[in-house]
Amino acid sequence: MCAFAFEDAGGLQDEFSLTTSKGTKSFAIGDKIIFLEGDYETGLKNGSVGFITEYDQKTRSLSVEVDNGKTVSIDTARYNSFTHGYAQTIHKSQGKTVDDAFIYATSMMDAQLSYVALTRHRDNVRLITSPDAFKDRDDFLNRLSNDRQKDVSFLHRHTQDYADALRGFMERRDLGTPSDWKAAVERTVNHWKGRLEQVTERLRSVRQRLFPSQEIQSTPERRAHTVRSPVNPSPVTSPVPAQTLRVYPVMPDNVRQVVARLQHTFEHAERMDTDRSRKEVMNTSQNAFVDGSHSREVRTFMAGLKDVMGPTTILAAGQKFNAEKLAPALSQFSAADQQKIEGDWPALHSLARASFAVNQLEVAKAYA
Repeated sequence: MCAFAFEDAGGLQDEFSLTTSKGTKSFAIGDKIIFLEGDYETGLKNGSVGFITEYDQKTRSLSVEVDNGKTVSIDTARYNSFTHGYAQTIHKSQGKTVDDAFIYATSMMDAQLSYVALTRHRDNVRLITSPDAFKDRDDFLNRLSNDRQKDVSFLHRHTQDYADALRGFMERRDLGTPSDWKAAVERTVNHWKGRLEQVTERLRSVRQRLFPSQEIQSTPERRAHTVRSPVNPSPVTSPVPAQTLRVYPVMPDNVRQVVARLQHTFEHAERMDTDRSRKEVMNTSQNAFVDGSHSREVRTFMAGLKDVMGPTTILAAGQKFNAEKLAPALSQFSAADQQKIEGDWPALHSLARASFAVNQLEVAKAYA
């Protein structure tokens, strides 16, 4: 309406159209415009206003005289965040002073917005509203004096005032624009989504290499927890089938050679207690289970014990053989095999320790 009034009075000339961030709009020489985002190249700030003094149709560049009297040239192909500046939201007018202010009051106003709007003028202020905006005079006064300072901001996040206030807050602190932050968040989410997928794949690969046999058999101990007594037990008891004992696998000579190297490395690391010696433990463990010439035999041997006496069970029992702690696992082997396990315990403990080290290393690599 303001532009039409100026045009009727001969104040606007040579109309042209430009595509802005708010859509395609018609402008003319003499039009007042407001900038909606800061621009480092021209030094324009969010909320700055100016008057169009020249437009080059070929280069589609604008010359604008801004508040301080300086004229800036704007390449509209690069920067188009502006619109007509005859009216501003209350938030955009915050901190500014004009000779005469015309305020259009709506039902969205409250005490805070009313204070800002009614203190922008030096000489005169006029308050204008639509007869449909308020029920009556009392409703008008109640809304404009309503203190909503404690209202949560997300209730107003879709309003233009909120958008202007947010953009101004970010630019005053050199934080970029909401669009910049939205794009940054999307990039961050996509980045970590990709990293998590990589971690999942690496851990799956580690599990397959360390434990090629994934068949988990239920132990008698677990089966005991799932057996329920019948409601009406029969007086005749059925014979209980004999428990099938597990067979302790023979440790191959190649695995014993790997164990000897592991034990030497562990003992050296405990004596030296240096970063270099601890790194050597990681390397030797990695070679034992993953990279070495006998790593497949090592993994196969450990997989044969996994469901009864895996690395966690072995490490929990301790470096020295402890029949009491190992009772649930040992009960599944014959007396002869239990003696073999006791004899092999230092080797089993070293293999379990190396397996744990490899898991630590793979997790660290996955998150690196």
